[in-house]
Amino acid sequence: MPPDIMNLDVLISTVPDDIHAGTVSLALEQHGARVQRWYPSAYPLGDTLSFQIDAQGRAASHLSVHGAPLPFEESRIGAFWYRRQGLPTLSPALHPADLGMALKSTQRITDDAMARLSQRAGLPVNPFHQADVVERSKMLQLRQALALGLACPPTLISNDPDEVRAFIRRHEGEVVFKSLYFSVWDSDAGQATNFTASVGEADLPGDAILRSCPGIFQRRVDKSHELRVVVMGTHVTALQLDSQFADRSRLDWRVLGGEVPMRPVTLEPKLRQQCIDLIHGLGLCFGSIDLIVDVDGRAVFLEVNQQGQFLWLEEHCPEVPLSDTMAQFLLSGDPRFAGPQRSPRLSFNAARDAAWDLVQQDVKAYGFELVRNDVTVAEPASEFGAQA
Repeated sequence: MPPDIMNLDVLISTVPDDIHAGTVSLALEQHGARVQRWYPSAYPLGDTLSFQIDAQGRAASHLSVHGAPLPFEESRIGAFWYRRQGLPTLSPALHPADLGMALKSTQRITDDAMARLSQRAGLPVNPFHQADVVERSKMLQLRQALALGLACPPTLISNDPDEVRAFIRRHEGEVVFKSLYFSVWDSDAGQATNFTASVGEADLPGDAILRSCPGIFQRRVDKSHELRVVVMGTHVTALQLDSQFADRSRLDWRVLGGEVPMRPVTLEPKLRQQCIDLIHGLGLCFGSIDLIVDVDGRAVFLEVNQQGQFLWLEEHCPEVPLSDTMAQFLLSGDPRFAGPQRSPRLSFNAARDAAWDLVQQDVKAYGFELVRNDVTVAEPASEFGAQA
């Protein structure tokens, strides 16, 4: 616990196995900050949330973080990093028929807490309501990118079987499919997930299945390479991912993760400004942007992840100290943060074990069960409710 939970520099909302939160917490402490991690999945069995209106008509919300009270209206929070939310932990004593009601009830009150903390913090990263909208709407992202002059591949997002088949025929079978929600399926044989895949008419399921699950169909772009662009305020870090080096990663580099060669690059000024304007135009101050650079050198927009993973970039390119930069961004209190003002005091590769130890301490304190996962290069499904 920090010495004064009522007067925090940074509050981080996260989930038990989030090494990002652990690493950035250590970086914040290296800069002398007071930081607390909050695990909403400890609610309602561990933490408590209350809202009341008194006889004088005054409204107030109160949160207890592992037994320590955090009254929203009285606390000073410099920055609220809405990193992850997680699902509530419900009692096994609940009748199975009541689980749905209990889950929706707890989610509604945690959503309200997230929104209030977002309002009360000097710097919300990102503002709760806008983060939710952006995370859920690929259509909003594409419209904003087009409005800024970014190229987008011909795209169809639909559950109309006739439109899907016509789109595939129109583009002569050069179509890829992406889901609107990144999922992981567990089985005795291992895990399966829904990476980007080529699709032709013969690959489509029946109309009932197509109607039941809308998806993203896009004209395949001939790639030279790909870009991962991380925007913090107005500070931009870009890495080139040489996804075409192997057949398996040509359509989706995530299949090989950190095995894909990558290096820091400098974006040309117009593209750099478009990336900044895209993030801020969506109502955010932080996000990761995925772009393709086609064989003609044109940057083509794919998507924004408003809480994109970044440790896998620093892991493979230690010269981009993103964890320390995030700490300095949170401490700046400035949604237009222009970049670090101090030399980095922490690197992920050096702090990995200490960050994991910090996460484990939280796990033990809260009684969570956790299995260690050293993989930081993959983009797991977000507990927030959409792709990571």
